[in-house]
Amino acid sequence: SRESSGARFDRVAFSRTMILPVRPGRAEHKQATTGEPFARLPVNQQVLASNELFVAVQQTMTRKITSLTALLSFALLFLNSIVLYMAPHGRIAYWADWRFLGLTKTEWTNQHIIVRLLFLFSILLHIYFNWRPIIAYLKNKAKQLKIFTLEFTVSFILVIIFTIGSYIRIPPLHSVITFSESLKNSAAEKYGEPPYGRAELSSL
Repeated sequence: SRESSGARFDRVAFSRTMILPVRPGRAEHKQATTGEPFARLPVNQQVLASNELFVAVQQTMTRKITSLTALLSFALLFLNSIVLYMAPHGRIAYWADWRFLGLTKTEWTNQHIIVRLLFLFSILLHIYFNWRPIIAYLKNKAKQLKIFTLEFTVSFILVIIFTIGSYIRIPPLHSVITFSESLKNSAAEKYGEPPYGRAELSSL
């Protein structure tokens, strides 16, 4: 017998019988919804189920795009961070017309800013899509929300150490800055210092 319109929708059985994630009304909808027990559902529930499946597919695609965008933008951000880490100081780079892979320091800096914005946006979306797992990380063994778990405390301390370490110059964090300065100073010896400030703007 046909199930009533108020019957509970069997999501598990429905997912096993669906073939194509299509919008209702298309020609493929008939082919995708001929299985059992989907065919026994009332029309209104068939339309609702198809819409839910389409939304689920769209959400899955959005999650994949977000994760891949974060990965690719991170890779590019890593590259231009290394370039700017080794690049000469601005006065040297502008005076000597320093370039790497055909791009000036200004172009590398602009790229770094734009790609960083893309990376931050994708990370925010990634946090949004994975908010429940993140909240689960902040729960104790009794499944109670507890902000200062062991894992959160360790992560918080690491962030504080690296942040403060950039100001008070504690080793080995300060060694990273020192090495960058040595690379920039070697570039000054190679290309030479400009004769005066903003010399690169002067007409020859």
